[in-house]
Amino acid sequence: MFTPTLNGSFPRFPEPARSKLLSEALEKHRDGIIIDTTLHRAFDRASVEAVVEMIAAGIEIPSDGQIRWQDEIAYMCAGLDGFRGGFEGDPDAEYDDYWRLYNPRRRSSTPDSELQVAYPEAVRKITWHKSVVVDDFCFMAVRSPVEVRAVITGPFSLARSVKPGIYGEDIRQLTLDIASALNEELKILCKAGAKYVLVEEPLLLYNKDQAGIFAEASKVLCADVEASVMVGTHGSDVLGIEDVLLESPFDGISFDMLNGADNISVLEKKGFWGDKIIQIGLIDSESEVIETPMAIALYLIDLSNYHNAGNIWVAPSGGMRNLSRTTAFNKLKAMSEGADWARRELARREVPGGKIRSEE
Repeated sequence: MFTPTLNGSFPRFPEPARSKLLSEALEKHRDGIIIDTTLHRAFDRASVEAVVEMIAAGIEIPSDGQIRWQDEIAYMCAGLDGFRGGFEGDPDAEYDDYWRLYNPRRRSSTPDSELQVAYPEAVRKITWHKSVVVDDFCFMAVRSPVEVRAVITGPFSLARSVKPGIYGEDIRQLTLDIASALNEELKILCKAGAKYVLVEEPLLLYNKDQAGIFAEASKVLCADVEASVMVGTHGSDVLGIEDVLLESPFDGISFDMLNGADNISVLEKKGFWGDKIIQIGLIDSESEVIETPMAIALYLIDLSNYHNAGNIWVAPSGGMRNLSRTTAFNKLKAMSEGADWARRELARREVPGGKIRSEE
C-alpha cells in the first residue's frame, strides 16, 4: 500500500564534504592512471552507498541509482549489437564497450562533467549482444535487504534517440528490433531473480501520434517476461493514449503529476486501470524544494477513493540525477513519511468515527 519507490537515477556524487572516491576515480581513469577494473570497483562502492541512502530515506523498492550510467542512451546501446559511433576521438568505434566512453585522452577540469558523446548509429540489424543491466542488478540484489527494481530505457524512446542509419525512415522496424533485443535482456533479468522492472519511455508523450508503434513494441518487449514490468511516462499527460496504456501488457503505469497535471482526469476514473499498479510521480525531481509529508499523504488518500490503495505507488516525477544528494535524500524521506502517514490514516478510517487529521 502506497509503496515508496523512485525512477531510475539518484545523484551520482555526494556533497564535497563527503566521500570523493568516485569523482577521484573518474579523474584518474581519464588521465590513464587507473584501469577499468579499479573504476568498476569505485562504481560498485558508490552504487551501494546510493542504495543505502535510498533505504534510509524509506524507499521500499529502490533502483541501483544508475550511478554507472553516463546517459540513458549510451549505456543501453552498449549491450546491443548493431550500433556504431559515440566515442570521442573514435567516431567509428563499435558500441561494444561502454567504458570506452571514459576516454583517458580527454582532459577535464571537473571530473564529474558530462562527456561529449555522439549519438549511436544503427549500422546493421539491432540484436541483443550482452548484459545491459543484468550484471548491475545481480551485484545490487545480493547486497540489498529489500527488492531492487531494474531500470531500462524503453525501445520506443531509444529508437528516437539514435541515428536510424540503415533503417532509414523505418522507425517502426527499428523500434521493434530494439524491443526484441531488450526482451532478451528482460528474460535474463527474470532468471536472475528480478521481480520488478521499470521501462522508462520519456519520449512517448511527445509522440502520441505513434502510440500504435509503442503498443506493438510493448507486446514484443514483454513477451514471456515473468517479472512485474512498469512503463514510465514523463513530461506531459497521457490523455489521448490512456486506452493504449490500459491495453498494454505492462503491469503498471507511472504518471508524471508535476508536468502532467491533467493526468488527474484519467486517474479519477474509478476502476479504469483495473489491477494495474498506479505509480504517482508527486516529488519534483528537478526542484530543490522539499515537499511536505502531509500534502503527499492527503493526495494518496484521495487517490485511494478511485483505486485499490495496495496498487498505488509513489515516486519522484523523474530521475533525480540533477539534484544534490542531500536534497534528494530529504525529498525521498518526506515522500516516504507521507506514504506512511497515509497508511495510518486509512487504517484509522476503518475505525468508526475515524477522520483525517486535517478534517478534525
